[in-house]
Amino acid sequence: MSEESLMEMTAVELYEALLDQELGFSPAAAAALTASYGAALLARAARKSLREDKEDIAGKASVLCTEISHLVQRLDMADELVRSSKDETLREGLSAAVDASISLLEATYFGQSMARKAAESTGSEGALDLGTASMMMDAGAGAAILAIKSYLEKAKDKALDKKAEEMVWAITHDRVGLKRQILELVDKHIREEADK
Repeated sequence: MSEESLMEMTAVELYEALLDQELGFSPAAAAALTASYGAALLARAARKSLREDKEDIAGKASVLCTEISHLVQRLDMADELVRSSKDETLREGLSAAVDASISLLEATYFGQSMARKAAESTGSEGALDLGTASMMMDAGAGAAILAIKSYLEKAKDKALDKKAEEMVWAITHDRVGLKRQILELVDKHIREEADK
């Protein structure tokens, strides 16, 4: 799905996509959709509301949206390989799916860091989109972790377990409070506008 189509997607359409039987409502599908939607909202909010001296954030947000779209395709291919493979190819597919899920997890936290910077520089216009983008990327991160867990349970590989655990810890360490910081800034902008 392109950045343009994601940016036009409504919350209802996202919900319907998550219920799509072909997607199977798997953690991987949930991670892909919520992370993509969050990144697209971040890009839209950044373009719409940031001051001119902060246009670099809008450009980076757009690049991130494209990168997450590519990661989603990578995860989708790896997940399909897992679903259709056996024996040695299954092992390879599970390793690829874990790597893809970890990469998507990392991208969502990078998006949260970007949303934090954007929230410092925006006004009331676009603040709600930024808050929603943060929550969607947070949901994407959580679903990515669930996807990693589900693949590791199938793999039953201690080395892969250890590698994944170390990488997830490194990505999430000291970043778990970002969503709250963003929502506090968003709330401040909205309250300031209401008080005018």
